[in-house]
Amino acid sequence: MSPIIVLTGPAAAGKNTIANLYAIKQKKGADIDADLIRWMYRQPHVAPWENNEGTRQLELGSKHVALLSKAFHEEGCNVIISDIVTDTSAKIYKDLLLDIGVVIVRLLPSWKESLRRLHERRHTITDEEAKWVYDLQESFTKFDFTFDNTNVSAEEIVDKLLII
Repeated sequence: MSPIIVLTGPAAAGKNTIANLYAIKQKKGADIDADLIRWMYRQPHVAPWENNEGTRQLELGSKHVALLSKAFHEEGCNVIISDIVTDTSAKIYKDLLLDIGVVIVRLLPSWKESLRRLHERRHTITDEEAKWVYDLQESFTKFDFTFDNTNVSAEEIVDKLLII
């Protein structure tokens, strides 16, 4: 089985699209969206750009996503995670999944392309919040691979992931 792949990148980078395509190309595949896990923390739910509690919830979500991905892996699934990874949450993934192996892949389209994609879909965050996430991902250093997918299709990225 493959190591667990963690996709990170700014809003509208294509994380969920790529994760879904990757998972369905597997004999047994699991696609875990970290945002869905984080939204289980209902009160108070705080976005990572808001304050220290938001950062803490981001890291707590990464911990639970890692544990869930480990359970899917034990069931024989090739697992891919979509998340906003920081240097701290990268360490959480690497530490908790040490026995399985984890590969962190950063998707980083241009800011202009990221914003264009964001405006094509239902708005969930503001442009300012998206810029905060973009800058966070641009400065992120703990990835294993990075892809500028400004002009690269999701299918092409999946093909690259399948050989990791």
